[in-house]
Amino acid sequence: MDIFTLMKLSILLVLTTVSLIFSGCYVENASSEKDKTLVIASDYLNEEDTLIFSDFAKKENVRIIIKHIDAATLIGEIQGNEYAHGIDLVMMKSLYNVYNLSRTNLFHSINHIKEEFRELAPYMSTEHKYIGIGIDPYVCVSNPDTSVVIRNYNDLKGTRFVNALSQEDLIPMLSPIMSKLNKVNSYDWVKSVFENELPISELNAYNAKSAPVILTTFEDYMSNFKSDSILSKYTELTFPNSTSSGTFYNLRTLSIIGQAQHFTTATSFANYYLSPSNNERLNNRLNTLPIIGNNQDIKLYNISHRELMQYYLMFKRILSRLT
Repeated sequence: MDIFTLMKLSILLVLTTVSLIFSGCYVENASSEKDKTLVIASDYLNEEDTLIFSDFAKKENVRIIIKHIDAATLIGEIQGNEYAHGIDLVMMKSLYNVYNLSRTNLFHSINHIKEEFRELAPYMSTEHKYIGIGIDPYVCVSNPDTSVVIRNYNDLKGTRFVNALSQEDLIPMLSPIMSKLNKVNSYDWVKSVFENELPISELNAYNAKSAPVILTTFEDYMSNFKSDSILSKYTELTFPNSTSSGTFYNLRTLSIIGQAQHFTTATSFANYYLSPSNNERLNNRLNTLPIIGNNQDIKLYNISHRELMQYYLMFKRILSRLT
């Protein structure tokens, strides 16, 4: 075989290799685009709730999978399978669970959020690596046949009420108390309030004149009260402290997992639902309030929830002592 034949074969081999490389890249990218997936872990969303995100799924040509899981189980699953759990995003109902998750170093930084959304900084935390996407105020609901209306949370001290909040919801609700009172006075405040707590079974023995007030969340009221035969009688909705220091609230959040397989899609998801129009539409579906403006015109408590997180563990201990 002469030198010219060898050169031709070498050139042909190089061209064939390059062709295969580009062909392989094309096939991989096309397959990746076709099968693009985003896996969301959530303690309040279920598999059928993928319809809530249909606008994003259609725009990005992505399949969304929701895995319903509580915070404690999520920690064990991810730490046990650091690279094989398949979860990209975490959406939690309560800041208390986000606080606990962030302490395990599961989340990616939020530095990839677009600069135009930096005005939403009060609802984000670079330290705890979460982004707020919705507001869920703590409200009181009473029966209009009674004369009892809760205008501020202090009114609960002298009022029979049913507490419809889980501990995960209750701890963020109580944390603003510590921003006003010291540890001892905070304990006394909580104790004096929960001396009036009634079991939820009291609602079944409905009596218009003795109907207790219900302490719950705005989302719970919007989602459950109208369709329930007993709860539907409770229509007097108030946002306590809304005319003074502001109504306490919890925050719906999303966080990106540190080893997210679909990190780019997860970041696009976060940026998409931070835009005002998309955020409003999302919160309408979730029965919460958007993070930019709201049609309820509610004054919210103005001390950052990030500052209030330092009191979470203390209030957990207080609640443990009272139960």
